[in-house]
Amino acid sequence: MSTKLKCARCGKALTGRQKKWCSVKCRNEGSKKPESSEMKKLIEVSILTQQTNITLIKSISELSKRVDSLVDLFEEAAKNVGDVKAVTQEEVGDIAKRIQEVVLQNRDLAEGLLNLDSYVKRKENVLPR
Repeated sequence: MSTKLKCARCGKALTGRQKKWCSVKCRNEGSKKPESSEMKKLIEVSILTQQTNITLIKSISELSKRVDSLVDLFEEAAKNVGDVKAVTQEEVGDIAKRIQEVVLQNRDLAEGLLNLDSYVKRKENVLPR
């Protein structure tokens, strides 16, 4: 019982010396690997993943630099903590008195500005344009 061989590409019955393909065209087409859409999708996903990884690495690098500068700041502050002089109650009272004077001056300035504003508004209403 002989079995008929068929072309691996188109399925035609093979004759004579043909072993796998019925023609040169089928052989050439059959030897090409079809590019599947799944493979293309995998490649696209791989590229997107690599781009995301690059962005993430850059962000982590920037964060690392910023954390290093923050650590440097804390180290410098720790060195200078011993240099802070003790403040007496008298100095605190003097500073509080100066701040109170500035607050009073600001209040007087604000009242003056409000009076000037109301004066200008009254004059605008009296003078015709």
